[in-house]
Amino acid sequence: MFNNFDRSKIELNVFDWNVAAIKSYEKVGFKINPDKKLEQKIKGQTWTAFNMILHNEDWKEIIFKK
Repeated sequence: MFNNFDRSKIELNVFDWNVAAIKSYEKVGFKINPDKKLEQKIKGQTWTAFNMILHNEDWKEIIFKK
């Protein structure tokens, strides 16, 4: 993943109700960033999205353990 990018981290946002996606992202090393959260009004309801982050060094550690 990081081999094709010149970045030290990758971030994504996922809605809090999407538990299956959150678990999938955590399996590959993403962690919820508690300092960032997005709230959005959609059809009168507030939707919350978690920011998740994966640092290059954490990803390498996961990959080389396999």
